[in-house]
Amino acid sequence: MESSGEGEIRRILVAVDGSPQSIRAVRMALNIAKAVGASIDFISVSELSDIPTLMAEAQNEQSEEYARLALGMSMKLALAKGVKAEVVLRKGHPAGQIVRYADEIKPDLIVLGSRGLSGARGAILGSVSTAVSRSTGYAVLIVK
Repeated sequence: MESSGEGEIRRILVAVDGSPQSIRAVRMALNIAKAVGASIDFISVSELSDIPTLMAEAQNEQSEEYARLALGMSMKLALAKGVKAEVVLRKGHPAGQIVRYADEIKPDLIVLGSRGLSGARGAILGSVSTAVSRSTGYAVLIVK
């Protein structure tokens, strides 16, 4: 796909994790996409754990299941709205993976919720939305 003109929105990257803020971000991105005729790429990231192996395997499976559910729900909403969408599941640090994928697809806009499922850990490490907005040159819309 060719790069769109200055200020045009043709491709939107939406990070999803199933949290209430993420669902609001999906709905807002779908409204924007529908209004301007853009397509959407949904990304969800299954976090890798820093805890011992056996516990980490169980946590990683749960994280991946949440990611798959969030992607499925997002795609269902896109189909209902009549918006062309694709999904991708990545593993690793959420902000890093979102920025890497953005660099691959070169979206006109990145949309994500202000606070996801990371809870207390996110408060300590800094939110994914803040990290993404600081680490990319693409336009970022953070939905509260």
